[in-house]
Amino acid sequence: MKIGIIVGMDGPTTDVIQGTLDMLILKTLSLEPMHGFGIARRIEQVSRGVFKVNPGSLLTALQRLERAGWLDSE
Repeated sequence: MKIGIIVGMDGPTTDVIQGTLDMLILKTLSLEPMHGFGIARRIEQVSRGVFKVNPGSLLTALQRLERAGWLDSE
């Protein structure tokens, strides 16, 4: 399963997915700093393969979190 757009009865919604991905990223980084590939791999490991993070979605989420001041990159 790739993280992307959920299509419900009212059409596509991305807010839940974005919020979930953001939370998973922040939880992962709370354990230790790591690069994007490490974040994606950790999320997949912890979810036992349920979540497979698309690299494009991860990059967008990391940029959004950095703009919001929730994380800092080196």
